Amino acid sequence: MKNKKISKKTTLTLFIIAPLLILASAVFLATKPPSKEFSIQQISSHFEYNPEWETSQQEKAAFDALLNETFFFVGKGRQSFAFCNEKNTHVIKFLKCRRLDVDPWLRTLSFLPIIHNIYQKQLQKKCLRKEKLLNSWKIAFEVLKEESGLIYLHLNKTDSLNKQVKVVDDKGKTYLLNLDDYLFCIQRRAKPTFEGIKAEMENHNTIKATQMISQLIVLMVDMHQKGIVNLDPYLQGNTGFLEDRAVHIDIGRFVKSESIKTPENSQKHLHNILNELSNWLESNYPELNEYLKATEDANNSPYAKIE
Repeated sequence: MKNKKISKKTTLTLFIIAPLLILASAVFLATKPPSKEFSIQQISSHFEYNPEWETSQQEKAAFDALLNETFFFVGKGRQSFAFCNEKNTHVIKFLKCRRLDVDPWLRTLSFLPIIHNIYQKQLQKKCLRKEKLLNSWKIAFEVLKEESGLIYLHLNKTDSLNKQVKVVDDKGKTYLLNLDDYLFCIQRRAKPTFEGIKAEMENHNTIKATQMISQLIVLMVDMHQKGIVNLDPYLQGNTGFLEDRAVHIDIGRFVKSESIKTPENSQKHLHNILNELSNWLESNYPELNEYLKATEDANNSPYAKIE
């Protein structure tokens, strides 16, 4: 008798759960995450309009002129896909909105008690990630615009741009994108830090290489004096050079900090940032590393050496 009761309970449980599992599987397959390669699905935004993400002082003329060119895939990071224009002067970066949004299958099945808690936890996590990233891009545009080579920032879906851009992915597939629908920025294209210094040294231009090192320190010190910290303390890939100055390439980890304005905190953070460069220079160009150390240590403060 007892076994029959257990059997009935088991049957009833399976009768309830089985359809839910089938439904969950069907929804997951229908809304399964896209691959990590570029796709419209990866950059499509389903976020609601937020006035906090609006910006001003856009370089409209430069923006309009660039859209006459085709942009070609040059790389991707955790936060965006990057495409470079034909003249190799600018990049457009499309945010990976899919990475910032809740899994569609969780949203669809969030009415189920067993799914709801999972959905809420992921929603909170994704909202926080989105908040940090978009806030960092806005800080870059409003506080470090010149230092980041930014000319345009678009963090809300709109219906007023009425502009399209042609991009070609790494497989050679062409897309015509309506820019109103996507979150993106446009930056002047910079040569990555190590690559830039290496190019000058291969051309036996040591003086130019030392100037570039000084420009990097100026970039970091100026950022600190404006009350901004980059939580991603890696120069290679995150910084680079335009023709006349060093700039931030990766703009996704900026936060505001009043404490970084003090010389002591700035100096400590600067030392941590420059450690990567110092190790690379020591292995490749020891004479430049001596210059870096002398510049950083002058009068026990980088401020005294930089003009």
